[in-house]
Amino acid sequence: MSQHSTSFMYSSASQRSVHNMELAMAGATTSRSVGCGSLRLVIFEIVQWVTLFIPTILTAHQLVQNLGTREGVLPSLYGAPIATFWWIFGCAAIGVSLFVYFPTKYMVHRRLDPRKQTWRPAVLLYNLFCGGPCFAFILLGTKIFRESRMQEDVKSRMYDEAVYFAAPVIVFGLILTEWFCKGREDLASNVRAEAMIHDFLTVYDMLELVATGRDTEVYESYWIYAVYGVAFVSMFKFVPRAPSCDYSHLAKPYLIVNLALHEVPYCVVRIALIALFGLKQGKLIYPLKNFLAIVFRLYQLHDPTDF
Repeated sequence: MSQHSTSFMYSSASQRSVHNMELAMAGATTSRSVGCGSLRLVIFEIVQWVTLFIPTILTAHQLVQNLGTREGVLPSLYGAPIATFWWIFGCAAIGVSLFVYFPTKYMVHRRLDPRKQTWRPAVLLYNLFCGGPCFAFILLGTKIFRESRMQEDVKSRMYDEAVYFAAPVIVFGLILTEWFCKGREDLASNVRAEAMIHDFLTVYDMLELVATGRDTEVYESYWIYAVYGVAFVSMFKFVPRAPSCDYSHLAKPYLIVNLALHEVPYCVVRIALIALFGLKQGKLIYPLKNFLAIVFRLYQLHDPTDF
């Protein structure tokens, strides 16, 4: 065998060896990236579940604190022991998490691409399993005392605790869930930051509406249910994703959802409260803000290219 052919064989073997090493390194890198992505997804979902669970348990704790007695019973709930309430609450939370929440999230991840989907299933699940029950706990822990003869300052204190503690926790959990969703969407960093700042305007508007129940006349009337109902419905405005340039055909449905779930109901309820209970100091600015937002949204509907 000649020296030339021998060197050629060694060269070919060396090239194959290098190629095999490159393939092995690429495979290891791919598997490592897949493993890191799966671990990141698991941590991401656990944090989302904790964000959903914490407001619920804090609001339930406030309910027990308001309704419970020193003997450890809940007289307004058929005299049930507090321990029994927590057992039922814990079993319900675990059951909903294992048989509804996590299977739904698994199906969503299997079938939908978070970068391309036009709505946010995580926000929908948060509203159904956290926002609704928490608002029900607040109303149950405050309005249930209408039937008992308690002093007005005691009822006012309990509602103030709900407004200044429970409601901000619920709403902050909502925007955290939405931010988690935005973190996985194909948005530019400046667009994402601007959208996150805009979320606080909606949150502030929602908390101000709930705070109108601090007025004794509003609290003692059935309008308190309308206030909480409208606030709960407006939480669903975060479910649809704001359309980007790639989804400009979804601009009109998105604007209609924002009008129907937030601006119009808020404007109607606030005007009704002013008409029925009088103009409170500084409260005219909020229905005016909602009215102007309706006008601007209608203009955008007329020309969605300005969206």
